[in-house]
Amino acid sequence: AGSGPGHTVPLHEDAVRAGCPVALAKRMVRAAPAAVRRPDDLGRVPFHHVFLADRKTVEMSSGLVDFLLGCDDLPALEGDETVREEFELSAAAKDVDGNIPLHLACGYGAPLNLVRSLVEFYPKGVWEKNDKGTIPSEFCGEKNQLVKKYFKETYPETENVAKSRKAERIRPREEETLGEKILK
Repeated sequence: AGSGPGHTVPLHEDAVRAGCPVALAKRMVRAAPAAVRRPDDLGRVPFHHVFLADRKTVEMSSGLVDFLLGCDDLPALEGDETVREEFELSAAAKDVDGNIPLHLACGYGAPLNLVRSLVEFYPKGVWEKNDKGTIPSEFCGEKNQLVKKYFKETYPETENVAKSRKAERIRPREEETLGEKILK
């Protein structure tokens, strides 16, 4: 383990490995729960790394995502508040650009079931803005139409956020043009 740009810890590396053994990740988390939210040099936690992988790898990692969210292992985690707290903190972790894992899941084309799992686990994430003021649903491109539709139907107010941001970007240009007219 070195340092420098992109430096990771073992759980980060496992998060992006296709077919990562979930049992290994479980042992690692049990041994060091804080690893779930330990950032790399770019502020990314294992959740971020899962969604940065190609779509096929992300689909193959759904068991790991479910475990990291605590979805498939909750009975074994009862009474272990430390691990549960670490899961919650990692779902809300922001990278150097202010993106939470849900931003990356939407932007990199994660399957709908994984996006839903993230939203169910951390509903506030739907409204979480990154450093540019962008919410996760705005990251859904052409390659992620199912997720885009999910947000539109389940959280219709997210459409208004995108529209108001667009209006804010246009407004200063209009004012600048008006100011130029006054000076003439």
